[in-house]
Amino acid sequence: MLQLRAATPQVPLASPPVTLVLWAWERNEDLRFLAGERHVEVAAIMTTVRLVGDRAYVYGRRQRLMVPTGIRVIPVVHIDAMSPDHPVFNDAQRKAIVDAVLAASRDIGEEEGGRVQLDFEIRTSARNFYRRMIEEIRIGSGHLHFSVTALASWCAHDRWMQALNVDEAIPMLFRMGRDGTSIRQRLAATGRLPEPACNSVGISLDEPIPSSLLYSRIYVFSPRSWQSSDYFQIKAKFNTHIDEAS
Repeated sequence: MLQLRAATPQVPLASPPVTLVLWAWERNEDLRFLAGERHVEVAAIMTTVRLVGDRAYVYGRRQRLMVPTGIRVIPVVHIDAMSPDHPVFNDAQRKAIVDAVLAASRDIGEEEGGRVQLDFEIRTSARNFYRRMIEEIRIGSGHLHFSVTALASWCAHDRWMQALNVDEAIPMLFRMGRDGTSIRQRLAATGRLPEPACNSVGISLDEPIPSSLLYSRIYVFSPRSWQSSDYFQIKAKFNTHIDEAS
């Protein structure tokens, strides 16, 4: 006689944990409250390159940064091109940026999985400068993981990034201006922006955060020095299951 077995109840699989990456900009940051935390990293400005006219000025980090042992720190090279004396984007300025990124990559060594990030809001007229700069960085950076920040519009409708040789592009879903409404509507419907190169996303604590973001790495900007309460609130939003499953 055929015996029927009761069906084994299906247990829904938990979503993989989101890695939160806290941006630590040029200000005093005490992140020792991250001690023992998992699925969190810090992307900190370690070098600033200021472009003024035909010159480039390179500065190391000037503000204190305290991060507990065991938390990965991703060095960020920030490009300040907002001087009233508008930069000309010449060869010397490009070389200064390339050298700064490669120096940051040497600082973290050649370990597998090392990461370096470039934060550069480039104007449309300087995109050829940017493309050539990216290629020169990739030639010198070896196997290191190279990421760039991006305007959200570059990942939505102005999709010029797809040919860039980067491992990770991070659209910043804040300070979006007139594009903000349409981009937020797209994210509400799909959870992602259409450009495949934009494989992570950046949010800010002081602007609305989309309710559903289908990204495994979420960078978080704080308009003030990080507080432990800010971190644990954003962790609860995206990773409420982590501690329960451990």
